Amino acid sequence: MGQGRRVALAVLAGLAALLAGAPAASAVEYRLRVVSIHEQGFYAYLKPGEQSVFVIAKTAGRPQEVVPVALRGVGPMRQYQVYVPPSAGPTLAALRIDLAFLWSAEERGDVWTKYVAPALDLAQGIGVVVGANAGALLADHVYLIVRHAEGPTTYEAVLAWRQSPDDRQAPADHPRRLF
Repeated sequence: MGQGRRVALAVLAGLAALLAGAPAASAVEYRLRVVSIHEQGFYAYLKPGEQSVFVIAKTAGRPQEVVPVALRGVGPMRQYQVYVPPSAGPTLAALRIDLAFLWSAEERGDVWTKYVAPALDLAQGIGVVVGANAGALLADHVYLIVRHAEGPTTYEAVLAWRQSPDDRQAPADHPRRLF
């Protein structure tokens, strides 16, 4: 019995000596982020201090509206409720503006400078404008506005969608009652 323990201890000591001489394990992380944008956005994307607008237009599925959003620019990830901008007061990082109004102001060419820029807070380098679609069968459009930082920055946006309260004909979304 005593010799069996000595053999086991010798084997363990030899194994420990082998492991002590082995190089430490290490890991290397690689990240690939791909941006696919329109040519106009490409040139603005390369110039620090410029800003880009990315549009997310939901075209398939049930009508949906955007409720809260989470944004991360130069600081930590923060959650925002989407609000209609106040006529005068603080700026907001997440705005809700009537989509038809946005489209008509885009045609005039003053939507971003006259209506969005004074109300949108881009202190974190990213903001969101939700184009609220008044049609009960149409989804909201989302405009992500990114102000490019001087150095490498990862911007993140999480959009929370839900079924529009105006969509009353959605029997598949509710359990059937069996009487």
